[in-house]
Amino acid sequence: MIAINVISKNEFMNAIFIKDTFDYMLVSELELTTINTFSVDGRINKDFIKKNELEEPEDDFISWGSIRHICFEIIKGKNAPLKFKITLKLPNSYIEKMLTSVDTNIEASQVLGMYIHINYENNKLNVITGTSLSIFTMDKSIDKFWDKQITTLLNQHFELEIE
Repeated sequence: MIAINVISKNEFMNAIFIKDTFDYMLVSELELTTINTFSVDGRINKDFIKKNELEEPEDDFISWGSIRHICFEIIKGKNAPLKFKITLKLPNSYIEKMLTSVDTNIEASQVLGMYIHINYENNKLNVITGTSLSIFTMDKSIDKFWDKQITTLLNQHFELEIE
């Protein structure tokens, strides 16, 4: 787990709310505070899908690309939001592919999630990485790999300070 301070906040806000940079990721949860506070639990309601005869999704969470435009509508205007917290999760299919690049005995079924937590408050924007496993292990290779992947991705587009 690492904490990254994003210096180029405007560019990052464009990347998250306007561009498709993070559209492939899944929404674990989010909270946007403007004139009101809006909260979203990213878990897909399977009863709704069955009732409306929709195709069942591959993952249990909605993609950021499916709700990004709604979030943008909530925050757009002259003023920046007071704060927001967005937790994005890497889709399971990506986790399986990533594990082929990591020297570890951990299996994809043991990885509950690989996350980025995006926090904006008091004109500060932070990204915190995190992983969750269903087992206890001293092996931190997945954590280190994920930290490096996110740092590399963000460094390509934004000015950062890494703590």
